[in-house]
Parts: sequence; C-alpha cells; structure tokens
Amino acid sequence: VSIPCIKTVREIFERFVIHKNKSRIFEFEANCGEALILADSELLNRVLQNLLMNSYKFTTAENRIKVSLTDKGEDVEIRVEDTGSGIPEQFMDKLFTKFFQAEGRRQGKKYGFGLGLYFCRLAIEGMKGAISCVSETGKGTSFILMMKKSQPSETI
Repeated sequence: VSIPCIKTVREIFERFVIHKNKSRIFEFEANCGEALILADSELLNRVLQNLLMNSYKFTTAENRIKVSLTDKGEDVEIRVEDTGSGIPEQFMDKLFTKFFQAEGRRQGKKYGFGLGLYFCRLAIEGMKGAISCVSETGKGTSFILMMKKSQPSETI
C-alpha cells in the first residue's frame, strides 16, 4: 500500500514521545517532500516503535533520539538514531538474528527475548525495504530503513 511517509512516521514518532518523554531530547526532521512509500502502516508502526524503544532503553537523560527522513532517489531513508551507549562491534553481525541479545549493554542486564530486531528485519524485507545499523560504542547507534517510493495505486 502507498502511504504518506512524513505524515505516517511523524504520527508514530509523536505518539512515542508523548508516552516516553522522560527527560530525553527528541528530534524529528523530514527532507523527503511529499513522498509516498510502499509500506504497511501497522507493520511500519511496530518496527519504528521497536527501534525507538531500543533507543530509549539504551540512552539516558542527556542523550538525543532523532528520527529523520531523507529522499534517496527511488527510496526514502528513515533513520532512527541516538547518542546512547552504542553497540559493541562484536555484536553487529548478529543484531538481526532470531533470539540474539547483546548482553552487557547495561550492567549485564538483558531486555526482551531477542526477537525485536529479527521482527524488524522480516517486516521491512516483507515490505521490499532494507534495514541496517551503524554504531560506535560510547557514541550512539543509527538504524537505517530504506523504503521504496511508490505511486498511489501500488501495493506490496
């Protein structure tokens, strides 16, 4: 289904901020015009909620969480980035694997079951998109979704 990128992502972001605005710095930036993307709005909602929650869990009060939308030609890049603790390099190749959890990210505690990023990968790939991650320990993490632009009548 073709959905309006800015409107959809902004609504998801704003709902999250309303519920989690506990002394984090939240930012939203859109540089993709009136682009339509090929996506299921409910799946995209679940993916972005998961990525935002991960950013929230691994940041503290002085950290920033930002969602940005950028026109990349045939795609729109949706980036969820934070200035939190980052992900150690040895875990990067396993991030989107079923049941994987990066132990020790916060004093040896585990969060969840290791299914969130696996779900995100399956959902984004199911919408003909791609997901990746760049991170630097101590500086932060960025999850990057590349979503195909669409025409109003296109469906997945």
